[in-house]
Amino acid sequence: MNNPASYIFLSIGLIALWGIGGSISRKRRATAWPSTQATITKSKTSQKKSNKGSTLYYPDISYSFEVHGRAFEGNDIRGKAEGISIESMAQKITDIYPEGSESKVFYNPLKPDDCLLEPGCTKGDYLMLLIPITAISIGIFLLSK
Repeated sequence: MNNPASYIFLSIGLIALWGIGGSISRKRRATAWPSTQATITKSKTSQKKSNKGSTLYYPDISYSFEVHGRAFEGNDIRGKAEGISIESMAQKITDIYPEGSESKVFYNPLKPDDCLLEPGCTKGDYLMLLIPITAISIGIFLLSK
């Protein structure tokens, strides 16, 4: 008899794999996107409360740029902004992009408002794949019992 938990693990794993894989795919594709100069229009470290009540900090960066004479704005540094529990780590990222400075922005040539400052993946991005792989593996193990 199949264990219902196996389907839960498989479902969660597949959904997470789809989300994380999509993010990694976008970051990798962005390395081939054209780039232009952007002006940093906002640079601060912001905070918000997590669901568990702890304070999370994140770099709150906005920038503007032009593509073929059209103005665009963005706020994506290297993918979805994740909260950081240590304020100084978020501030370190914010310090890289001071307000009024210039930075290279990479933009999707088919949709220039899809843009980011730091294309490519880090080791941490690939390590995130362990979460869905583990869930899928547990689901397969439970199915085989």
